[in-house]
Amino acid sequence: MNIGIDLGTTFSSVAICYEEKDKLVVEEIELASANGETKIPSVIYVKKDGGTVVGAAALNYLATEPDRVFQWFKRDMGSDKPIRTVDGVGWTPQMLSAEILKVLKRDAEKWLEEMGEELTGTVVCVPAWFGDRQRAATREAIEMAGLTLVDMRAEPSAAALAVAMTRPDEVTDKHVLVYDLGGGTFDVVLIKTEKTDSLLPRITTLCRAGHFDLGGHNWDEMLAEHLCQRCFEEHKHNPKNDLREWVTTLERVEAGKRDYSREGEAVMFPVGLRGHAFEISLAEFNEITKDLLDETSKMIRNVLAEAAEAPHEVTPAEMVVITCGGASRMPAVAPMLTELVGHQPLALGRLNPERLVVQGAAYAAYLAETPATSTPDGEVRDRMIIDQFRAVGIETYGGEDASGKELWANDVIIPEGAVAGMHYTAKFQTVEGEDDIFLTVYQGADADPANCEVIGQIVLTGLPKKAGEVLLVSLWYDACGILNGNVVHEKSGIEGQLKILR
Repeated sequence: MNIGIDLGTTFSSVAICYEEKDKLVVEEIELASANGETKIPSVIYVKKDGGTVVGAAALNYLATEPDRVFQWFKRDMGSDKPIRTVDGVGWTPQMLSAEILKVLKRDAEKWLEEMGEELTGTVVCVPAWFGDRQRAATREAIEMAGLTLVDMRAEPSAAALAVAMTRPDEVTDKHVLVYDLGGGTFDVVLIKTEKTDSLLPRITTLCRAGHFDLGGHNWDEMLAEHLCQRCFEEHKHNPKNDLREWVTTLERVEAGKRDYSREGEAVMFPVGLRGHAFEISLAEFNEITKDLLDETSKMIRNVLAEAAEAPHEVTPAEMVVITCGGASRMPAVAPMLTELVGHQPLALGRLNPERLVVQGAAYAAYLAETPATSTPDGEVRDRMIIDQFRAVGIETYGGEDASGKELWANDVIIPEGAVAGMHYTAKFQTVEGEDDIFLTVYQGADADPANCEVIGQIVLTGLPKKAGEVLLVSLWYDACGILNGNVVHEKSGIEGQLKILR
């Protein structure tokens, strides 16, 4: 049986989906490693013997050994550089994520064993704005944990699927704007849901925006910095200058700000370890963090503008708005969304916005039991969840300007918003006689390479040493959103493969 995993910045969880009496049932797995809770903090403590403590127990070491505790490492996915070295071991984001996944795998296997089932594969959800580098790093972590990846889905798509399965009358056959503000990442996505002959609806991403370094933790940091500055002004002591005091303050802020969601009254925040505390009203909290909310508002406006244009031509009035992610509970979010789209977000009732992604992952895991098929042109026709991926191109020579400076451009091959399985091929010619060609691959739709991210290189060797040789460059995203590609010399058939720079 496949499992669905929400590998979150703040918390991680796992769920399963199975058919019972012609209905699909989703069950979140109670984690033995989290004392029976269905989610585990994405926190790791590295012991002196090299072992790790994962979850809530790792948080206990923040006050005494913060340099051995790792949090928020999902934001660094895609970098092979260690976040920190502990006892001579450099811990990369992939290694840390694998520790979380190992715990989820172990507990899921025990749970499935009691059901008489075996763990066969997993669907893992990632932010919609994750690029190839981040997705590939996530896949590496999954493999390090000993799991078999069968699919990788965007978190907003999973959330929309979960709502569509539980509130079909309000969501199915409609356009859904998903505002996904988690602990460390943010996505806003316009999705189209369609009823199908199966038990699951089809979920298609139309347009999106977001950032994988913007989330509830930014609100925590901004408020904590304000409190530390106030502490310095009134008591001549700045807790931010001491790592133990700073992480303790952050932890208290993260817990305390949730009271705004429940009451909306002023909250008392302890600061540092010297007994200082300050009361912050909801109005003050909103003003301190206003720039962060405005950043999400700006991205929403971009999606609404794109949605209004052809071929979508969808107005805000036609959209059902849903929120997911723990930080979306903040009181300022719903009024901001209401102002932008002209109506309130869908009331989720008993649906927990923090659980939507893992529930959607479970539905996707059930769906993945039957592999998707591809047509000869590479397009995946029967996928029930259709995500969009970022533009990709190669660097091409554009001559020289009046001053003699060489001009280079990002020649886009995969357009923005491409879907998995579609192969894109473009022809290029060599401009000089070289037997070795090095093609730089960029992710991004901008024509200026400086505004894009270098993600890989294609090397072709053994070419005839003359200009005008025709090269066929092919690029495509696989079912998990991982970039693949090659280049072929048209005359000889000499081929070079894409090498992603991780």
